[in-house]
Amino acid sequence: MTSLTAHGSGGGRVPARFAGLALTALALLASAGCQRGVEPAPRLLYSLQGATFGTYYVVKIVVDRGDIVEGEPSPEERALPLIEHELAEVDRLMSNYRDDSELSEFNANPTSDPVPLSPPTVEVFKAALELGELTAGALDVTLAPLVKAWGFGPDGLATTAPAADELEALLASVGIDKLTLDPAAGTLSKSDPNLYCDLSSLAKGYGVDRVLDRLRETGFSNVLVEIGGEVRTAGHNRDGEPWRLGIESPFALRGQVQRVLPLVDEALATSGDYRNYREIDGRRVSHLIDPRNGQPIEHQVASVSVVAPSCIRADALATALMVMGEEEGFDLAEREGVAALFLIRDGDAFVEKATTQFRARFPASSQAAAP
Repeated sequence: MTSLTAHGSGGGRVPARFAGLALTALALLASAGCQRGVEPAPRLLYSLQGATFGTYYVVKIVVDRGDIVEGEPSPEERALPLIEHELAEVDRLMSNYRDDSELSEFNANPTSDPVPLSPPTVEVFKAALELGELTAGALDVTLAPLVKAWGFGPDGLATTAPAADELEALLASVGIDKLTLDPAAGTLSKSDPNLYCDLSSLAKGYGVDRVLDRLRETGFSNVLVEIGGEVRTAGHNRDGEPWRLGIESPFALRGQVQRVLPLVDEALATSGDYRNYREIDGRRVSHLIDPRNGQPIEHQVASVSVVAPSCIRADALATALMVMGEEEGFDLAEREGVAALFLIRDGDAFVEKATTQFRARFPASSQAAAP
């Protein structure tokens, strides 16, 4: 389901059916310019919005007015089929909410024999294994049984915490060391037939990258793509300036934005624990599970935002750093030169802790006041 709008001087709005999702891990502030005059704006902003991956997407495309040729397909008519096709393909391959996806068929395979996978799925698993090793197992696409045990998977809500012996048994079938990927052959195998993979920490970011890359190949050079808060930009906004992206404050329900970042040809992703959680046995349980011990995270980091060249990397690293926490995660981000912003609870407030790379790119003066 998609809605289309074109603007000569302003941005589009997320449809009402997505109003509750308009602020997820990021607050999207895609500046489109607000000048109004007698002369028509030289550039047009097209906004395309729709549902995907259980959330929403927003695509913004800027084109020169002179490039619009009467009688030829409009920019949205050219872009929309590409967007819908790319997103449908990622869902068909990597969703663990549909039994016929390539990922679900791999999970259902009862043997350790190599399973042929399509190039896109191989690409995502390759990134998953590389980043899983980089983060010492904090990013682990085999953690799905743990997510399910805590009630955050496709099967619904848990009312009680899993028992210690249940978690111990599940942890025995978790670990990226149990996966063997052969990129050249295009196959993946698992040493434990009970292994079950979940690509949700990468697939959304990969979908953003895939849509943006496809649009650029088609000739759109000024583009912003967001899926559920994960964003990547190409080129500039309608005013010829960097796209402006907002990092959501943990006080998001009050309408607050923590920072506004100008980005050109980069991605931004945020992982936080303040939206998706529930009470189990009187305990506040986050949806973020540490695959190394099977427990929901309980540290004081409220969110981690990462800027990276690709959205798949920003998405995965934000998740992993959030799982690792203030000390372990921050040390890794510093060591690897990651531009990351940690928001840490301090009583009723939140304290920023930015890596050297983030501080160099985005001075504290970029902090935004509440609307």
